Amino acid sequence: MKSTRVSLLLISLVLASALLLSACSTLGLVFSGNKITVNVNMTESQVNELLANSTSQSNDKLLDEVTSVDMQDGQIRVFGTENVNGAQVNGSYDVSMGQTGGDLWVRVVAVDIPGKDMNDPSITSLNNRLARDFTQMAVENQGNLNFQKVTITPDALQMVIEVTIDK
Repeated sequence: MKSTRVSLLLISLVLASALLLSACSTLGLVFSGNKITVNVNMTESQVNELLANSTSQSNDKLLDEVTSVDMQDGQIRVFGTENVNGAQVNGSYDVSMGQTGGDLWVRVVAVDIPGKDMNDPSITSLNNRLARDFTQMAVENQGNLNFQKVTITPDALQMVIEVTIDK
């Protein structure tokens, strides 16, 4: 009788482990050795919040206030307001994202803000800050991140990230 209980307990543990692993795979986690591949999908609302917070924390920003974002195929259009000669004016800029060699890059690729153009010195700083902030939002961990794929669609910002856990 005791061995039957132990057998049932072991079978239950195996089934629970299998269910847990299949749930993790469904949630976008894939395990392989000491690496985990994470699929991250950020909604337009989450991207809007990140951009508003990220760009408001600096003196060298393109817009004084980010009011909304429009996610399009391959880019994010950022809308907001800027103080130009004492008047609030509307403006926008376009952001493209991708990965090279496992590192996330973010680039402002177009600017439609009165008095600013692609030569504005704040663009390089903004590119670096946005790459850092998107990386931190994607996953906070103690391992190494390797961005495998970055895709912008009208519905989501999708990132596939491989995380190597330090042993």
